[in-house]
Amino acid sequence: MTFSLLTILIGVAYGLPQIYGLMNPDGFKKLLKDFPRNLTLGGILMWISTCWFLYNVYHEEIADFEAYKNLMLGGFAAVGIGTCIYLREF
Repeated sequence: MTFSLLTILIGVAYGLPQIYGLMNPDGFKKLLKDFPRNLTLGGILMWISTCWFLYNVYHEEIADFEAYKNLMLGGFAAVGIGTCIYLREF
């Protein structure tokens, strides 16, 4: 499979639900509201993704950001923790 074919297939797969949402907005809204959510699994995945992002920022060696790395790590950690606590929809 070529890269261009893969990007076209991903674009089509992404676009099909959007077309359904444009054609039938009420049905699409009901479908999304009825979508099952698991708060425990969502919280675990948010913690994992926050830790992974902080790990990547910590090991980044871009000289432009070196002076701000500790501030950035603290800010990104606060955003990740705040997301887990206050945005329960994720």
